[in-house]
Amino acid sequence: MFNFKLEAIDGSVRAGVVKEAGYSIPTPMRVLNSNELEHSKKVNTGISNSYGNTRWIKIRHTKTEKKQKKEYTKLHIVSGVKTNVICSARVTRGIRHEIPYFKELVTEAAQTFTIKELSADAGYLSRDNVKTVAGLGGLPFIMPKKTVSIPTKGLISPWAAMLRLWKKHQMLFAQHYHRRSNVESTFGALKRKFGDFCRCKKPETQESEILAKIVCFNAAVLAEALLSYDLKGDFIDGL
Repeated sequence: MFNFKLEAIDGSVRAGVVKEAGYSIPTPMRVLNSNELEHSKKVNTGISNSYGNTRWIKIRHTKTEKKQKKEYTKLHIVSGVKTNVICSARVTRGIRHEIPYFKELVTEAAQTFTIKELSADAGYLSRDNVKTVAGLGGLPFIMPKKTVSIPTKGLISPWAAMLRLWKKHQMLFAQHYHRRSNVESTFGALKRKFGDFCRCKKPETQESEILAKIVCFNAAVLAEALLSYDLKGDFIDGL
């Protein structure tokens, strides 16, 4: 049975089909997330490319990271705060940087969910990313780096407004930025339920395998939401 599943992933079920299935599942929950907590956050995690390989948490931010990070696949996601549903995702190699995928991920998530706030760590800090969130009607809470310079002249842009809020009202900024920690819970639940490694060997099939895990994860989140919240009316409309 397991070999049959791998054959399906390598053959007819491509990454695009799996991704579309994964994004259609959270649709019934858009009313829940939009009415109560319209916050999203974005971060990445490492998933081992081979069964039984060293766990990513043991090598990240260590001397061996540069040598071993190529053995991992990086998963970038946007997830909701209230239900931890995964709204959009990208799978890349471990050596790819996060910033180029920010705009397309956030834009894709905004097609289904209303984003009022978005928090992300300093790895996604850039003027374009802040402008993207503001253009979608959301407030960006991307952690600035200590060396960043705060504009003091000219018109107040989304970039300058976020930096001034971070500098002058650090407690308020930290309160909103702290919602990003929910995404660590999302990754933890995803790995506990469906494993933190890939059984597939090819990069293309590894992407499909990770996206298939997201489909299963979102299905579990939807099932829990149907039991915890009154989504029966919106469930049929969202299909």
